[in-house]
Amino acid sequence: MEKRDARKLSSEEQYDLRKKVIRLSRQGNSFREIAEILGTSHTYVSNIWNIYLDGGGRIAVLRPKVRGRKNGDQRRLTPDQEMIIFERLVEGKPNDPKKGPWLWSHVNIQTAIEQEVGINLPLRTISDYLKRWGLAPTNPIYRVKEQRLKKICRWLEEEYPKILVQSKVERAGIHWCDIVRLEKDIYREEGSSENCVMMISTITNCGKVKFMVSHEGISEHVYKLFLDRLTKESKRKVVLVSYKFRAYRSRTLNDWLDKNKDKIDVFFLPSHIPELAVTLTEL
Repeated sequence: MEKRDARKLSSEEQYDLRKKVIRLSRQGNSFREIAEILGTSHTYVSNIWNIYLDGGGRIAVLRPKVRGRKNGDQRRLTPDQEMIIFERLVEGKPNDPKKGPWLWSHVNIQTAIEQEVGINLPLRTISDYLKRWGLAPTNPIYRVKEQRLKKICRWLEEEYPKILVQSKVERAGIHWCDIVRLEKDIYREEGSSENCVMMISTITNCGKVKFMVSHEGISEHVYKLFLDRLTKESKRKVVLVSYKFRAYRSRTLNDWLDKNKDKIDVFFLPSHIPELAVTLTEL
C-alpha cells in the first residue's frame, strides 16, 4: 500500500487517522502492522502512540492544534504604540513646517510612525494597520445599496467614460471622495458627548489615499478645507467624483469651486446616500 503524507491531510482527517492508530493499537496490532493497514510510516504510528501515552491516555490530546500564527502575533507595533499612532491620526495633523498642514497619506503616516515610535513600516503594512483601525478609505460606489446598483452601473457605462477622457486630456488625477462616520468606541473618550467623528477621504484609481478626520461633522467649512488641502498637495488637476453631499448647497463652497476651476472639477454620482445625511451638519 502506498504511504500517504499525513501533513497534507486536513485537520479533521488527521484527527481521524490518529484515532484509528490508537484503536488498532488497542486491538493488539504492532506498529508495523498498523502502518501497513493505514498506509503510514512506522515512525508516524510510534509518535502518535507516544503522544497518546504522554497525554494520559486521552484521545483529545491527538486533536491537531490550530495552524498559523495567533491573531496579533508578529505585529511590528505594540498595542501601546498603535494607540499613540491612532491618536495622532485622529487628533493631530501631518504638519510640514514648509508647506503647512497636509492631509494624511500613506507616506505621511509612515513618517509620523517613525517620528512617534522610531519604526519605519512598509507602506503595505500601513495599509493593513489602517484597515485594522477602521481608517482605510474605499471607493464610494462600493457602498451603494442594491436598489441603487442599476443607477450606478448606468452611470459607469454612460458618464464615467467621459470623465476618463477629460482627465486624460487635462492630465488630471481622478479622486473618489467619500465621507464616513467613525463608529468604534475608541474614537470617543469615556464621558465625552462627542458623537460625530467623521472621516472625509479620497482614493485614486491607483489606490493612493488622502484623508482627514473631523470632530465637528462635515460642514461647508470642513469640506472646503479638505478640498483646498487636496488641490494644494496634488501635482495635477483634481477630478473629484463624489456624492452630492449637503456641503455642496453652500454658496461659499460653490464660489470657491468656480474660482478654482483650473485646479479642480467635481462630478457627482447619480444617487445620494440618505443614511449618511443624518451625520452631516446642516448648512
